[in-house]
Amino acid sequence: MDKNNSEANPGRAGRLGNGPARSHEGASAAHPLPLYSFLPFRLMRAGLIMSSAGHKLSELVDASTAPIKEREWRVLSMIGAEGGLTSVEVCELSGLDAPTVSRAVKTLSQLNLIRALKSKSDRRQALLILTEEGARVHDDISAKRLVSGQQIAACLSEQELATFLKTLDKIEAHTRGLKDRPEEWQE
Repeated sequence: MDKNNSEANPGRAGRLGNGPARSHEGASAAHPLPLYSFLPFRLMRAGLIMSSAGHKLSELVDASTAPIKEREWRVLSMIGAEGGLTSVEVCELSGLDAPTVSRAVKTLSQLNLIRALKSKSDRRQALLILTEEGARVHDDISAKRLVSGQQIAACLSEQELATFLKTLDKIEAHTRGLKDRPEEWQE
């Protein structure tokens, strides 16, 4: 049986999985994406649903004593989780572009939530670390985010969660090798 048809995925046919596709006068796509079996869509959708489950990140950041936005929180949370990162590492880990990370780092530094340690061997490199105030803000928000994560994972057994995380690791490793790498140099 075809995994993409509505029999294999009951309740997943048509618009938003709420029954058959709507009939309309417009043109029909020759190769529509099977959204509910298309992994990139499912992961994106799951991420969106999870981000608004439990303690919403935007509300936690707004309620924080520090005047930061989600952009700064993303950087602060990664530095807190890793114990220190360079800006390049933050970009690689988060998928954020360099200008976005640079603005977040500038704001976090001005608020005295992070500070930079210069490399002895390469003065252009800096390790970003939390300050005491940064650690306090981080811990205040992350404690509530951890509760939300536990609530989301509660539907899985320990074995299912371990298998799921291992599967995500495998997908990430595989897709790193699939990135389009255009030629850097031209005449």
